Amino acid sequence: NGSADSIIFVFDRTPPNVSFVSPTDGETIFTQTPAVIVSVSDENGINPDSAYFIVEADTFYTDTFFYNSGDFDFSDGIFTIDLDGLGYELPERDSSTIIFGGVFDTISGDFSCPIIFAELESITVFVADDDTIPPTISSPEYDLPWCGDGWYSLIGLSVT
Repeated sequence: NGSADSIIFVFDRTPPNVSFVSPTDGETIFTQTPAVIVSVSDENGINPDSAYFIVEADTFYTDTFFYNSGDFDFSDGIFTIDLDGLGYELPERDSSTIIFGGVFDTISGDFSCPIIFAELESITVFVADDDTIPPTISSPEYDLPWCGDGWYSLIGLSVT
C-alpha cells in the first residue's frame, strides 16, 4: 500500500527536581517530631513507589522509611513524613540528617530504557533542648510603707 506508520520515541533524560520545603537545611527546630515536607516536580510525572526517607539521628542509629510501606504520604508532588505519627523522635541537643531519594520519572511501556532517578537531597537540622528556650522574666516593683527611717521598696521577680 506504500504508506508507513511512524513511531516517535521521546527520551526523558532529565531527572525530577527535589527540594526540601520544611524544615530547611541548617534550621534549628524546637520539636523532636517534625513533619518533613519535600516537593518533587517533573514535566513527565513522578513515580513515588520507590521513594524513601533516611533519618540519621545520631552516630548510633539510622532508620529508613518507605513510601510503598505506607510510612509517608504523597499528593500533588508533595511528600510528607510525619515523625510524630510514626512515633519517631529526633534526639535533643543534637543534629540529625534527613535524606530523601528513590524518586524517578513516570515510565510507561518498555522498561529497557534506563530509569533516571532524582539526585539524593539532604538537610541537617539541630533539635534544641526544651530547656534552651529562655524564660520570660518580669520584675514588678512594690513600694512598702514608711518604716521609721525611710521608704523601702521590694523588687519581686516572676519567672514564667
